[in-house]
Amino acid sequence: MQLPKPYQFRDATMGDVDALFAIHKAAMSDYVDRIWDWEDVWQQQNFAKNFSVPANRRVLCECDRPIGWWCWTSSQQSIFINAIALHPAHQRQGLGSCILNWFVAQSEASDTKSDLVKSVRAMCRPP
Repeated sequence: MQLPKPYQFRDATMGDVDALFAIHKAAMSDYVDRIWDWEDVWQQQNFAKNFSVPANRRVLCECDRPIGWWCWTSSQQSIFINAIALHPAHQRQGLGSCILNWFVAQSEASDTKSDLVKSVRAMCRPP
């Protein structure tokens, strides 16, 4: 799938945990704070603990700088999106749709039979 320049996808690494937590915090802290109160130390520890569990994770970068991330689990029958976070400064530019379309491409490439493809096509405008 082609992204507009200067954006690119790459695999997440353990070295990304601080940058990806910062994106998570920027994207989610207001929402979490309204419901449960954002406790920064707990959030950071929980994020790091969950990040250490092997999973499928990708990063969206702008000029090699992470601006978003997502993780998922999959089987032959389905793909389940666990989380998507995009820094607020990069929202409403079609990049979230690019991430969702990446899932569609993965599903089609692996011949995964899933409602994901139909759902994403219904939600996304063309990238």
